[in-house]
Amino acid sequence: MTQSRAEAIIARRNPASSSHRGSLAAEDHPSSRPAPAIGGLHTPLPRVPAVSLAAVTLALVTLAAPLTRAQQAADPVGDPERGKIVFRTPGLCVDCHGWAADGKTGVSLRAPAGPSLRETTLDKAALIEVIKCGRPGTPMPYHDRAAYRDDRCYGMTMSDFDSGNKPERGKSLGDDDVANVVAYLQTHVIGLGKPTLEECAEFFDNPAAKACDSLRP
Repeated sequence: MTQSRAEAIIARRNPASSSHRGSLAAEDHPSSRPAPAIGGLHTPLPRVPAVSLAAVTLALVTLAAPLTRAQQAADPVGDPERGKIVFRTPGLCVDCHGWAADGKTGVSLRAPAGPSLRETTLDKAALIEVIKCGRPGTPMPYHDRAAYRDDRCYGMTMSDFDSGNKPERGKSLGDDDVANVVAYLQTHVIGLGKPTLEECAEFFDNPAAKACDSLRP
């Protein structure tokens, strides 16, 4: 897709959106830490098209004012405990974001490292949008099976992308699962500091979990 066409799509959807920056964290999703490619997720897209497409996506995901941890927890959209189960399911969130959701603690060595969700400033609506629609131009996949079949995601369809820059598809999640994951993030993740042993034991529902060994005294 040409840049002028992308800009036209942005302008039609939200003329003021170009002044906003949006992502799952303050930095772009691809990590500077090298990791083996898997499923085409880690390998960066071609430099020029990917950069311009990522810029398009960043402009489209509009941020509200950063929410405090208390505000996030007070506005859950689903069941946090069910969301934790979805989050820690292999092949979903935990692979890239790690059990601590900081993008480095417990991530799969075969998956691209995701940004820290502990530091995200995205509100409920933006979290839902990014989980469902992913972020084209980055390894963040979409989890809505109908994404890009119509213009529900950033006002774009799959035909708006060049063949080498199409959004990555992840495992499909229903609306309830997405809402539960967001509730888990709002209640147990966003705003936290460094991961603790207690938090690890709670995540795995097992105080003796091997993944927590590095946090033991």
